[in-house]
Amino acid sequence: MFCEEESDTAVVSSKGVDERMIDNLQAEPAIRIDSPESFDADMELAIVELSKGLKAISTYMSARKDMASADILAPKAFEADAVPEGQVLFACGSDRRLRPTLIARPCMHQASSEEESLKAVKDCMDTVRQTFDRLPSGEEQIVVLYDLGGAGYSNFDMTFTRQMMEGLLNEFPDRLEAVFVINGHWTISAAWSTIRAFLHPDTREKIVFYGSDYRAKLLDHIGAEHPYLEYLQK
Repeated sequence: MFCEEESDTAVVSSKGVDERMIDNLQAEPAIRIDSPESFDADMELAIVELSKGLKAISTYMSARKDMASADILAPKAFEADAVPEGQVLFACGSDRRLRPTLIARPCMHQASSEEESLKAVKDCMDTVRQTFDRLPSGEEQIVVLYDLGGAGYSNFDMTFTRQMMEGLLNEFPDRLEAVFVINGHWTISAAWSTIRAFLHPDTREKIVFYGSDYRAKLLDHIGAEHPYLEYLQK
């Protein structure tokens, strides 16, 4: 009455059960008792049909429960595979613990006024908030890949740096697990010395500089298929 059974082990999707239950309920006429003589036969038929209906409902509820459990229990990698050009800070891919990875690209930062610097801070802080909101249950920290490729001294903005550091310390204390700096070069050493002065000693300990072999070392933290690693190889 409610659904057809092909086998006891058939996999039933909740959508399929929903549609078939509704269609059959609308199409199936009600069972009528036409006369006292047909009462026993009608009752037997009613019991058979009721049994089929209860079994269909049980299968439907089991399928819905299994899918809900899968959504709750199975952790999913954060999907943000595209590398947006022009953005200073963005989430991209996941680390080995399925936490979204933050990518920082200072070469994309250009500000000609304090107003532009403060707007950039606001945009970056919004990105950080959204990234922390996407952490899997039980996780509190994230990993940052800080790519210095293409960056020069002109990209290091003191207003932006000071306000960004202040915002992170006030809103997300001790929420960075590590900051892996890649593609560094000697021309930014003076800028780094300035930025370092704004960092808490505990934060400084979490900043790790990698040389040209950064890919092999990053594989301890992110997979080889990480979209930003693939982007860097293009």
